[in-house]
Amino acid sequence: MIGARNVGVAELTRAWDKRADSSIYFDGEPSATGTHGIPRVFVPRFKKVFYEEFFGALPDVGTSGGAKWNLQDTSAAGAPAASMVDRVTGVAKFVLASTGEAETFGINFADKLQLHPAKGLVVEMGVGIDTVFTSVMRLVAGVSSAHNDTLDSAVTNAWFRLEGTGANWLAESDDGTTDNDDKGTGVAILITNIYHLRLEFVSTSDVRFWLDGTRVASGTTFKTGANAVQPELIIQKDSGTGIPAMLVDYVAAWQFI
Repeated sequence: MIGARNVGVAELTRAWDKRADSSIYFDGEPSATGTHGIPRVFVPRFKKVFYEEFFGALPDVGTSGGAKWNLQDTSAAGAPAASMVDRVTGVAKFVLASTGEAETFGINFADKLQLHPAKGLVVEMGVGIDTVFTSVMRLVAGVSSAHNDTLDSAVTNAWFRLEGTGANWLAESDDGTTDNDDKGTGVAILITNIYHLRLEFVSTSDVRFWLDGTRVASGTTFKTGANAVQPELIIQKDSGTGIPAMLVDYVAAWQFI
């Protein structure tokens, strides 16, 4: 696991080159082509790098405020649960309870807003689901300002979304003024697949969405404004006894100080 610290080129290269959709290379590397023959975009060595690989035991996740990951749990009688899945490469599972109630569950930085769209921010996540959604279920994976259980009420966000019985990934952003909701990506969700989601903050008024190495929703200008953000990976239901689960393989983010 690579935390928020200065990291050598070789260490970062090992971390990202295992991904078939690796699209970056760092100072000191001799080639602009990855191990899979995919051209990669040059970026200078970043000062702040965060990398969490959900592999082996569940990482530092809790609700006390002292854990690295905040377990965002809004439930009453039910007990949503986080665990590791017995699966090659390691995957964490965040599953809602079978209790018939509204529930919100997932992970973020407990509203510690340590990422900033104006600092060349790039965020990558490996995310999937393990069951078909009903009309009252949804998932978001990306970044936001302070968490709000009414997801669209977050002041700032840029995230991928799955909504109800819709079969495709959606892209969304909000800068507090311009709200771009439910923009189609044309990519269908397949159950248990892990999708490699990437957000590139070219500027606060130009956020680009990539899905499995291909840019999506390029016809929309996504914006976040100059507001700090945190990772936000949330699964939610409005009612019912369904038990959908969010699968998380890894979360990465890097930016200039």
